[in-house]
Amino acid sequence: MTNRTAVVTLIVLLVLWGIGCGGGNKKENGIDAGNDAAADTGADTGADTGADGDADTDADTDTDADGDADADTDTDTDTDTDTDTDADADGDAGNDAGGDGSVMQTGAAWAWGESPDASISADPTYSYDSADPDGGLGIQIDHTAAGSYQVTFPNVYPSVGGNVQVVSYNFVDRRCGVEMWTQSSNDLVVDVRCHDLSGTLADAEFVVSYVARSGGGGAEQGAYLYASGTTVSSIYSWNSTGGANTVTTSGTGVYIAHLAGLSGYGTVQVTAYGGTSTYCKIKEWNAESAPVEIAVQVNCFDNAGAAANSDFTLIFSTTDAAGGTAGGYAWADQEAADASTPSLDYQAITGGGTVTAARSDTGSYSATFPGLEDANRSVALVTAYGSDSNWCNISGWDNSSPVMVSTQCFTAAGTAADSRYVVDYSTIP
Repeated sequence: MTNRTAVVTLIVLLVLWGIGCGGGNKKENGIDAGNDAAADTGADTGADTGADGDADTDADTDTDADGDADADTDTDTDTDTDTDTDADADGDAGNDAGGDGSVMQTGAAWAWGESPDASISADPTYSYDSADPDGGLGIQIDHTAAGSYQVTFPNVYPSVGGNVQVVSYNFVDRRCGVEMWTQSSNDLVVDVRCHDLSGTLADAEFVVSYVARSGGGGAEQGAYLYASGTTVSSIYSWNSTGGANTVTTSGTGVYIAHLAGLSGYGTVQVTAYGGTSTYCKIKEWNAESAPVEIAVQVNCFDNAGAAANSDFTLIFSTTDAAGGTAGGYAWADQEAADASTPSLDYQAITGGGTVTAARSDTGSYSATFPGLEDANRSVALVTAYGSDSNWCNISGWDNSSPVMVSTQCFTAAGTAADSRYVVDYSTIP
């Protein structure tokens, strides 16, 4: 070997040794870094514009998504200590916004709680779990106390995050919401609470839906969030543009969710969070141009219909709020009309077609979705729309063709009342 060759060899060896020692030690904190430190209760994004002023419903009214106080700082033990808790344990479910690629659904599940006073296995005709599409493991709905239910979806929750919506079913004097959702092994466990009109826990039927998405780009535009006052949890927040989801407030029980970078019309669902008897609805949503965003106003009320602060979960989508592979949505904007065609801008059906709406009596409505295949494994959601304290629930849906979803709307006191509403139907054909 010549001297020159020996020198070159020595230099190469030194360079390789340096790379081996100096590289590869970078730890990607990513969302997890502060998924815990800040994770919980949402304290995290810090994104919110803040302002609230009103305790955020809570200081700790909600048990919550985080198990604790919420909105509050990032010091809570909660989330973070347990990995199966809750809305806060860290580990993002992949819900972070990725601005590139296309939207990826990382999980979807739903169930109809049809037995108000007993524990049951969910009817496979009206339930679904993307981690167990054939239903072999079964979705369990446990009645744990008056008005209290625990719904377990097997294997669909390997990472914490996502969005949960709940609506009461067929009861004229019951409203339901989500107390929290947690991780147990890889199972998703959703605690549902239902109250009568006086605010007392009371047995009821309900519908619960979960979806988790990540990434962005492509045809779908969408976002979801869990907010405690004006604090938005980054773990439970996703935006298909990669933009921030933030919340501001303009008074007691009045919140504006700012979904940065989004445009279009789409559909919105909202649910009160935390186990109290508060309830929330959509006052309006608009596509803004400066800055570009979807702005959704959420109004929340106590059981008597007075404005009240509340945590809430919200989802916006231009394709589907529930996570099925087929379905549709509509903003029923003509509450006094016996027959109407909801705004064409704010309706859609997989494969095309036009949603129509009908009113059979005060506060009693149906929305028809033509062109959808006969299918089982379906779900329907509804939220009331407008500035009053009226609220709506699902009173039924069928799997025939065309699909028809029935809705009932009431005053805060439980009297049938005409109301505008937003309805979503989703299925796995």
